[in-house]
Amino acid sequence: MVESFGVVLQKAREARGIDLDRASKETSISKKYLECLEKEQLTFLPGETYVKGFLLNYAEYLQLNSTEIMGLYEKTKVQLSTAPLNLLLEPKKRFPWHIVIAGFFAVILIATVTILATISNKKKEAQRQELISSIPKQSVYFLDTTPIERRIYIDDKIQVKLENEIVELTVKNTLDSLQLETPQGIQIIELGEETEIDLDGQPGGEIILFLEEISKVDATRGAQVHMMVLSPENIGSYTFDTHETNEVDSDSVTETNALLQNRKIIFDGTKAYPITLDATFRTVCLFRYKIDNKDSVETYVTAGENITVTANNGIRIWMSNANAITMKVIGDGKTVDLEPGRPGQILVEDIKWIKEDDKYKLVVINVD
Repeated sequence: MVESFGVVLQKAREARGIDLDRASKETSISKKYLECLEKEQLTFLPGETYVKGFLLNYAEYLQLNSTEIMGLYEKTKVQLSTAPLNLLLEPKKRFPWHIVIAGFFAVILIATVTILATISNKKKEAQRQELISSIPKQSVYFLDTTPIERRIYIDDKIQVKLENEIVELTVKNTLDSLQLETPQGIQIIELGEETEIDLDGQPGGEIILFLEEISKVDATRGAQVHMMVLSPENIGSYTFDTHETNEVDSDSVTETNALLQNRKIIFDGTKAYPITLDATFRTVCLFRYKIDNKDSVETYVTAGENITVTANNGIRIWMSNANAITMKVIGDGKTVDLEPGRPGQILVEDIKWIKEDDKYKLVVINVD
């Protein structure tokens, strides 16, 4: 028989010789809430977002598989649902009309849910196709010594004049890395890389290109680049004025310095504790996040969707439309709403713990 999530949590804690007082102190979760989780007294816990955040933190603290614990939690919620009264008071020796009626309505309900799900999926796909169809196809850009910033897509052309001929580059790939077909072969540019590209086979490059942003999961989103033709006036001296795009790993709690700018302190205290980010989306958006030292997760979301993640040290978030999202940070029983950005703004933010003046501070830093 499969054990419930509360039994699994309690057994794991007892097997490690940890009492509830110690667990509460080391997870920053109230002892009362830990008892409710182990006894599965869900009605005594705060909202759904808090419950999920507590479960994820407690499962990771006990070195359990958090995905399995969340699955057991969902099953337990279903099992705790009260059975309909008409099923408990079934009359004897009568034709079970209530079962027939219940079955009839169940069929109608299933059919309705299926139809609504189909409509929702079609609407979501239509929105995605509309977004994709709005992307320009096979554009041609003429490049000279004036720096330009563009989002380029597969099959786009970049033309450069060399002496008496026009040399053409073709975009061949925009997934994870940018690949350009040049007269000298395929040139591969990685995210955050600034490189000179050779067009005539002679020493030195003729153009310089910086790859600012590219998707890891969808080539149709193209690549954001800065580029220009090199000339005797700018060669060796020009660097594109761009923001840092490479993601950096955060230590358990990083030491900060006095140069941190554009930050907002939302929590502080004598120690760092786990935090939960709750994000709700008002419209279509490309959203990427990185928790602690784990791999980045990138997803395409539509209106009404919700993403909840929990971290011990920090979270980096990237969004294609800062005004499409409302966010709040939850930690130690406190909740802080984060301010939305501007419509269409590409925004990168770090939400992380830093140590400053012998105190721990949870700060929001605008990286973009």
